[in-house]
Amino acid sequence: MRKSVFILCLFILIYGCSRDQKNRQFQETQLQQDTVSGVDVFGIVKPEKVKHISLDFDCAVLRVNVRTGDVVSAGDVLVTLDLSIIYSIIRAREHALGITRLELARLGEEYAMNNKQKDSEYRSIKNSLSIVKKELIKLENEYAEKKGLFTEKTDPDVRKLFNDIKVNGQELENAVAEFENMKELLKANAVTETEVIEYKILVEQKKAGLKDSELSLEKIMLQKSRELTQLDLEINQKKADLNQLTIKLENIRTPEIISMEIKEKEVVHLENDVKDIKNKLERPFLQNNTIVCPVSIGVIEEIHCTEGDYKNSHSLIMKIVDLDSLVVEANVPEEFLKEVRLAGRAEIVPLADPEKKYSGEVMKIAGIAVRKDAETVVPVILSIRNNDGFLLPYFNVDVRLFKE
Repeated sequence: MRKSVFILCLFILIYGCSRDQKNRQFQETQLQQDTVSGVDVFGIVKPEKVKHISLDFDCAVLRVNVRTGDVVSAGDVLVTLDLSIIYSIIRAREHALGITRLELARLGEEYAMNNKQKDSEYRSIKNSLSIVKKELIKLENEYAEKKGLFTEKTDPDVRKLFNDIKVNGQELENAVAEFENMKELLKANAVTETEVIEYKILVEQKKAGLKDSELSLEKIMLQKSRELTQLDLEINQKKADLNQLTIKLENIRTPEIISMEIKEKEVVHLENDVKDIKNKLERPFLQNNTIVCPVSIGVIEEIHCTEGDYKNSHSLIMKIVDLDSLVVEANVPEEFLKEVRLAGRAEIVPLADPEKKYSGEVMKIAGIAVRKDAETVVPVILSIRNNDGFLLPYFNVDVRLFKE
């Protein structure tokens, strides 16, 4: 009988311990699941940067060296072009510019020979006009800068005094509070009258310091205002000088001078024209007569030309996806958005190979919800931390957005 009771007690004890252990294991497992649980959503790998390659001039395509889907690196030759058209335009403009300059020089020489006195006066007035215009521009820029600093109170000297007033005001406030406290302590005979007088003197010193700062601010604001007034007077004087010189120039203008002025304008126009055309060849992806890859590593998404094509100005030649700019765009249902935060951790699993896992981080949460497939969702952008090159643009991925 005793043996049977002993066995029964032993069984109960073992069973109880086993159940407690299972409960603890279950609780630990549940805690672990809660820790790593998050929001599971669907996403798409997308590029943040896509280069649109186009030219600002007409040209012919001699050879296309890539196909859609090719992976390319910086400097790889993508397309070879025939640039003879734009180079012939540049030569024609430069030739016209050279001729116009010679014509202007001839007109100037003829006028100088026939009108020496007037030519000297004309050139003197033109030179004075040029100097006054430059001086006027300089004064107007100086006035605009100082007026902005004065109006917005961002002038360094003014800002320093404002800060001094703020600091002095705070120190005065603290000194007054201490003085009031000392007066109460004096009533309780906790301090001497001499100590109270010292604090009163400190308050007066702080008041004087604040007053000095306020007076300094008034003084410098008045000084800045006078500087602006003086600049305004100088600007008006320069405008008057400019007007007088313009009238003088008009009074001595002859048909020969008018012809020279017309030629001068033609020269300026042609110079700008040549410069603008040459600037069209200064593109980061254009080297000599070839289009090269402008990104470190990319993939050809679209090609809009073939060998022998004639491409008009501004027509698209190709699109290149920047593979260094890949991110994941996921749509989070509105009811789960509260679980998502910026810089939150994420796990990215491509459908192409579920064995691969990539870590990510929430870069951006859209400020507006959208309707998609009869569901309201909020777009979220994720970075990809450890992309080994397997993830391709527009891959479908599963995403877990962790709570912690």
